[in-house]
Amino acid sequence: MTRLFFFGSKSPAFVALTVIAFAICSLAMANAASAAPDPEVHPNFSGIWERTATPLKELAPPAFTARAREALKPKLTPGEAIWEEHGIGVDDANCHPRRQPWMLLQSAPISIVQDGDKMILLYEKRSAPMHVYIGRDPPDPAKVSLSLNGYSVGRWERDELVVDSVGFSDRPGHGSVKTLPFRPTTRITKRFSLAKNGGELKVRFTITEPEWLETPYVYDFTWRRLPYATNFALIELCDARDPDRLKY
Repeated sequence: MTRLFFFGSKSPAFVALTVIAFAICSLAMANAASAAPDPEVHPNFSGIWERTATPLKELAPPAFTARAREALKPKLTPGEAIWEEHGIGVDDANCHPRRQPWMLLQSAPISIVQDGDKMILLYEKRSAPMHVYIGRDPPDPAKVSLSLNGYSVGRWERDELVVDSVGFSDRPGHGSVKTLPFRPTTRITKRFSLAKNGGELKVRFTITEPEWLETPYVYDFTWRRLPYATNFALIELCDARDPDRLKY
């Protein structure tokens, strides 16, 4: 009875203000509960990754141009032919660095370090780091300084990181498709995503090069995560002066 008398003693204006305040608080709490997730929260691909048993799945074989088919015919010097007979490729014998996309498809693991605006990929054997600048505007390919791994920018599309790479140098080494060299018009697009609760890294590669390919070459590649506790990047270098040409 005391509580009812106390509440009833308040003025009608006070009661109205109390009801309005309660309604405003309830509405604010409901809006907060139904708010969309933070759009800035994205997957993080940091880790050590090795390819799965059958990692490569082509959507279709590469459709080579007539010029590409001619360029793919073996043209080895006598010394290179001897290396080839012993299973030593020209790139291996000369310690040419591996670069994207080939460094991402080899048997040794890759190490990825990612923060908010940058991702760095490093293949463990004979390669230079690949830097991806997340959130930067796409560059003008005609104004990019040519480099081994090109210039890469990334953008988020939901849970996928889409990476576009241009500006590849045509120095010796594996090119965009097999041994065909990179060209100024070469473009590689990669779509990174996680699967199996973060245990797998999946990337769809799209390679566009009008001089070598009649249509874009598209394939999927899958890695599995390795535990940090027992694995880390083991960088191996090549010394072409070594007599067997393949000592790292």
